[in-house]
Amino acid sequence: MGRCPAIELMAAGATVALGSDATAPDRSGDMLRHMQQAMHYHRTHFRDASVLPIGKALEMCTIAAARALGLDSRIGSVEVGKQADLTVVDLRRAHLYPPNMPVHRLVCFANGNDVDTVLVGGEVVLRDGQATRVDEAAILEDARVQAAQMIARIGGQDDLELPSDFWG
Repeated sequence: MGRCPAIELMAAGATVALGSDATAPDRSGDMLRHMQQAMHYHRTHFRDASVLPIGKALEMCTIAAARALGLDSRIGSVEVGKQADLTVVDLRRAHLYPPNMPVHRLVCFANGNDVDTVLVGGEVVLRDGQATRVDEAAILEDARVQAAQMIARIGGQDDLELPSDFWG
């Protein structure tokens, strides 16, 4: 319900990174969405559309994130000698058209479902939106089973029902 003072921290010289610690019913692990939310929150707070420019938001989840982890000499940007970690986003989608201003469209409108290919250390781990090293169906089933067991352990089944005020 608050706001990280990211703008003030960066102005003071701190490295500020974007990240996601988990998902919840009202949250997402989608880094593209986190960039959009960070810009929105800060621009709304300061009532200034120029706060947290698009390029800075992208930097916060690439090279700044690597810098925050002390890994910026190895990852976080595409440079000779760094690990080949790349994400390819398919910008040929209706919600990402017209095909001008690609970085703006990537940061402001793309989401995790638009990711086509991911390389980690030069190895393709996602191709055409499908994992290459794991059985996604098995992982999803295991996640379903584990979540059900956790909900049962904490007696949280009733919490999964729509609250009476859901529709307002």
